[in-house]
Amino acid sequence: MGKSASQIYSEFCEETSFTALTKIHKADFRLKRVIWAVTCVSMTAMLAVQITWLFQKYFR
Repeated sequence: MGKSASQIYSEFCEETSFTALTKIHKADFRLKRVIWAVTCVSMTAMLAVQITWLFQKYFR
């Protein structure tokens, strides 16, 4: 059988350089995990908004 999703995720977090994911994975309290996850998602959303604005400005 293959590895479980949890094992794959653990290995990915050990090998990745994406700091936000490793902080979420290594957080010791559930609240810290939620805070890091919300931060990661909100920063990704803001990046998407900025990219959209740039495309609209320069590629219309």
